[in-house]
Amino acid sequence: MFDHPHYTDPKLAADLLGLVPMAADDTYLDPCCGLNKVFFDHSICHEKYWCEIELGRDFYDWRTPVDWIVTNPEYTKLWKLHCHAMWLAKKGIGWLLSREAISVFGPGRLSEAEQRGWTISKCHVVETRWPRCFYFLLFERGNPKFSFSWSCERYD
Repeated sequence: MFDHPHYTDPKLAADLLGLVPMAADDTYLDPCCGLNKVFFDHSICHEKYWCEIELGRDFYDWRTPVDWIVTNPEYTKLWKLHCHAMWLAKKGIGWLLSREAISVFGPGRLSEAEQRGWTISKCHVVETRWPRCFYFLLFERGNPKFSFSWSCERYD
């Protein structure tokens, strides 16, 4: 889609992390931090970690459980990424997804996630300069209350 890496707007990352009910004493992992580590840098957690294949840390080699996993993921193997995240995360998983990528979470896969104890607690819609919408999906353990929201702010 792009002939160069595209990184998440820092304000967008900060705003999305503000939707996640994480606390400063929780643990956080950005599994696909990119070279700019924007979600990692904006996480309020004191204990936080990152993975990035281009920087020599492969998420699929990570074995230490954390409370939260939130990022703008690499889309080509999204379900594999989500399955590993469901194994590692104790409280929640958040993905910023394109309208194409969100289709990975069809009824069968949502049912599989639910069987593993995960349900969508939030869907937040944002607009970027690429003129299209992106969706922030937050999965939490158990049966959390669901909310749907959006922002009219246009992010870079």
